Amino acid sequence: MTSKHLIYSLALFISCSAFAQDLGAAPEIVKPSTPESVKVGAIYAMTGEWASWGKNCQQGTQLALEERQQQNMAPKFDLVLEDSPSTKAMNALTAFKKLVETDRAKFILGPMSPEEYAAVAPLADRQGIPLIPFVSSKISIPAAAFMWMDPDTQARRIADYVAASHKSVAILSGTQEWESQVGRAFKARLLEKGGSVPIFEEPPFDSTDVRAQIAKLSKAKFDAIFITSYPLFTLYLKSIAAAQIKAPIYSIEIDQAAITAAGAASEGVEFIRPAAPNDKFTQAFQARWGAAPDVPASQCYDSVMVLSKAIASGVNDKESFARYFSAAEPFEGASGKISIQRGKTVMSTDLFKVKDGKMSYLKPIGDV
Repeated sequence: MTSKHLIYSLALFISCSAFAQDLGAAPEIVKPSTPESVKVGAIYAMTGEWASWGKNCQQGTQLALEERQQQNMAPKFDLVLEDSPSTKAMNALTAFKKLVETDRAKFILGPMSPEEYAAVAPLADRQGIPLIPFVSSKISIPAAAFMWMDPDTQARRIADYVAASHKSVAILSGTQEWESQVGRAFKARLLEKGGSVPIFEEPPFDSTDVRAQIAKLSKAKFDAIFITSYPLFTLYLKSIAAAQIKAPIYSIEIDQAAITAAGAASEGVEFIRPAAPNDKFTQAFQARWGAAPDVPASQCYDSVMVLSKAIASGVNDKESFARYFSAAEPFEGASGKISIQRGKTVMSTDLFKVKDGKMSYLKPIGDV
């Protein structure tokens, strides 16, 4: 496994700064003396199936660190990045142990998948290491602040939108915790709205063949299709196209890499995802990296800012971290308004449509 070390100066004394105004008021915590530096670990999927997400996350993180460095403020964030190839639980555990036991990280950004988080969370809890994972999970530990949208809330938002035009929706999901939770929440909301779900398929998220599920789809009657699985998104779309099934398709949390992989089969798909990053972040990201940000670049940028603010407010261990995020007010970040409360994170979300092989913004579809 390859380690990447990024060390940047990061200012944390922000009680009177414009940054403090952007992120909202913090709960009162007795502040210890300011440390000269803070060792922070990061567990990102830099290689394998999730590499596009890992790359965007790393770039968003680095941009945040560089912006703090440019202000020539202290203390430093000493960041050590570990790869967790393909977001596999065992890889995340290996990365976590190295970051804690060898690098002596006090906080960890990541990991990026529910399976990784489920493996790492109990160990982090026992060892007193706060996490800011880029997932949402039913597994809750006191010192975890999810930097990802609550799946139930996001599913209800897209279900309300779909229900306005369609009453019978086939759901194609997968066994990964997050996508399964989205599928079930979408179904529940659609039924509440008087709709029906004639098909609900949930094969293993690492399946390489979904022809059996598509065969069932071809025999059913429905008005639209909702795909919850990112790992199976391309496979589902190509199989639907091969079976010549014609119906409006909706989805969730799609990025440009998945759209490109699906090719023409993705054209016209409408999907919900965290709100488009604000103009300031988008312009800075474009200037630094020569490309537009994709998910989860702005969330990873915001994670640095959230942790910075927490540490500046006196957070220095598991207990103070848990207290801080049990009462933190919503704040405005690069990815819009974010509320982190008691194991649930709610963010602004937008609706997009695939047009000419690219993501095309449609409109806002939910706020904090």
